[in-house]
Amino acid sequence: MAVAGLAWYTAVTAPPAIEQDLLLRATAALRDAGIEIPPDGIRIYGQTVTLSGPQGSLIVGEDAARRVGAVWGVTEVTVLPWGGDAVPAKPVPLPEPLRIPTAKPSSAGSNNNDGSSSAQLQRELTGHNIAFRGSTDVLLPESRQTLDRLARVIRAAPKAIGVEIAAHTDADGDEAKNLALSKRRAAAVRRYLISRGVAQNRLTDAGYGQTKPVAPNDTDSNKARNRRVEFHVLPTAAAR
Repeated sequence: MAVAGLAWYTAVTAPPAIEQDLLLRATAALRDAGIEIPPDGIRIYGQTVTLSGPQGSLIVGEDAARRVGAVWGVTEVTVLPWGGDAVPAKPVPLPEPLRIPTAKPSSAGSNNNDGSSSAQLQRELTGHNIAFRGSTDVLLPESRQTLDRLARVIRAAPKAIGVEIAAHTDADGDEAKNLALSKRRAAAVRRYLISRGVAQNRLTDAGYGQTKPVAPNDTDSNKARNRRVEFHVLPTAAAR
């Protein structure tokens, strides 16, 4: 009886919150792709998303269904062109989490194991290009694919390990605007990783603008090197 009561309570109380969360993230996925959402163009029932719109519009296309299907928590996408029949669209499955090998505990205690895990995670998080639409904090599609992989890596790491997301810009333009842009970009990456199942207390974000260049601001290639997002491993206690 108690189990049945709990199941009923969950069914009654949980769906609205789940649906609202999925609606926000599915809408963001479509808007990031530049897909116009008509009135009542996206509806959520539990974890099923229905996309509807005029025949031939982007929202009832394969790309829209694929992007919404890739949203964490969506289990099914149905495409319903106005004046047509519903067409189930298979969501894009999220691959299994990557497993980061950790060192076996030594006689010196668990700190060595934590150190090995941190070093391994840092290697996994280094060297990735996170790109945005010009002068905005909108992630480009290839960046979201990279972040999907990094989210799996972070989720698989020991929970005592956190990550700082540090965004940087080149030195072109106004320094204050560059700093603000870098902060927005770091926050956007953090939100995306959280949407992919990374616990928010394991992530912190910081924008440094043009204050920490890795190359002179004298050529296009050097400026591109300075426009970057870095991931730094740190204890979870340091993450917010």
